[in-house]
Amino acid sequence: MNGASPVFALESPVKAPVKAAPMLKWQQTELFFGLSRPNGTKITRKDWEKFATKEIAPRFSSGFTLVNGVGQWQMKGEPVAHENTKILLLLHPQNEYYERAITKIIAAYKSRFSQQSVLRVDSDVRVQF
Repeated sequence: MNGASPVFALESPVKAPVKAAPMLKWQQTELFFGLSRPNGTKITRKDWEKFATKEIAPRFSSGFTLVNGVGQWQMKGEPVAHENTKILLLLHPQNEYYERAITKIIAAYKSRFSQQSVLRVDSDVRVQF
């Protein structure tokens, strides 16, 4: 050898870029469920869990997100009211199946817990999995 260091060429495999899944046009639905009945009694954790198991889980078996919240509002001429709330976040394709499922969940909640309303907010979203 003439004192020169040997040179080694290392091959690095060329990796193809990872292709991201396409963005899907879906809908996000937020449902706000008050946890107080008109007679002043509270909807318990056990009550809620039974409702969610029977009415929500079968219709959104691929998943949903539930958040605890506290709502505040004031009706004309009345003091400010506060109420514990369950916020259900749903991501789903826009179609009749999910529209009917959401409508049935709302109707079941209003009937079971003597609620006047369930707030619904729908937004067009793009999702990627």
